[in-house]
Amino acid sequence: MWWQWEIDLIHWIWENLHGSSFWNGFNRILTWIGDGIQVTVVLSIAVIIMLFFKKTRKLGLSLGLGVLIFNLIGNNILIKNIVARPRPIHVDDTLMAYATDYFQAYSYAYIPKETSYAFMSGHTVAQFTIAFIVAFNHKKLAAPLLIWATLVASTRLFFGFHYPTDILYGILYAFISALITFAAANAIEEVILNRRKRRKKANEN
Repeated sequence: MWWQWEIDLIHWIWENLHGSSFWNGFNRILTWIGDGIQVTVVLSIAVIIMLFFKKTRKLGLSLGLGVLIFNLIGNNILIKNIVARPRPIHVDDTLMAYATDYFQAYSYAYIPKETSYAFMSGHTVAQFTIAFIVAFNHKKLAAPLLIWATLVASTRLFFGFHYPTDILYGILYAFISALITFAAANAIEEVILNRRKRRKKANEN
């Protein structure tokens, strides 16, 4: 279910990249921000607001469909449980000890939350799905959003919560999800516009 090089890489990260308290704290904050509860609440509010305005309605619909269908249902409920890949911290006692000691030192009860399966990273899928969908609609926002998504995804590797392949496949899955969602939103918008045109013509006649 995993490759040894992935475990070795995570060991190397823990042993060589956790020396800075600032960098550790930065990653800890990022992984908290990217958590499912925070993302769901913020995105839900944003989508509801966007649906009220004509200019942002299609983007709001795309984000809602993309994250709900492909991330929450497609990845978190279906794929994770079908693949049933245990997290690195659950197959390597040393990695679990590293993570537990680190978060306990900050009185931050995060480890108990990491009970779901690893493949694919929910943080990665959610952040990159949002980034790709927004980028398809507003190209100028592509770079900052993709950088943000990359930083959040990297924290999952940084703390040993996911394997590298959980993240890489998560990015690919998010891209495909965003493409499908973008196409679906365009199709829905076209159907709505055509209906309005037909109604307008009918009223004129």
